[in-house]
Amino acid sequence: MSSKPITSRKTLIVSTLCAIVAIFILLYSLRGALYDGLNAMDLIPKDEHFTELYFENHTSLPHAIFQGETISFAFTIHNLEGATTTYPYSVYFYDGTSTIPIDQSTTTIPDNGTSTESETYTFKTSPMWQEIFIELIGRDQFIHFKMGNDPS
Repeated sequence: MSSKPITSRKTLIVSTLCAIVAIFILLYSLRGALYDGLNAMDLIPKDEHFTELYFENHTSLPHAIFQGETISFAFTIHNLEGATTTYPYSVYFYDGTSTIPIDQSTTTIPDNGTSTESETYTFKTSPMWQEIFIELIGRDQFIHFKMGNDPS
């Protein structure tokens, strides 16, 4: 038997392993450039920055509207923007034809912090229906709920 084929096979295995190690060393040395290239093509996941806006105790929001009745509700702003953020907001009624302001203010919230704002309002009339809106001004973000009977 000849030892030539075994030597040839060992040489092939060693050469293949050396090539694989060389490729890993090359990729490791170019990792910064590879990362920058993948990042430029938006293939590297980025942190998502956003704001949550929601009603507290949404199941207990008022449903009916009566003249002289005072309603209360609260909403929360949760800052997940990655930095301290100031939020101007507006609270208002909409009855299908006009907007009635209730409150307008600002709150500054640290990253990953929350601010819960409470609102109360006493109805001067008893309209058929109204929607209450909370809007984060300049962010095109709002929440709302409807009270009363919508004729449509």
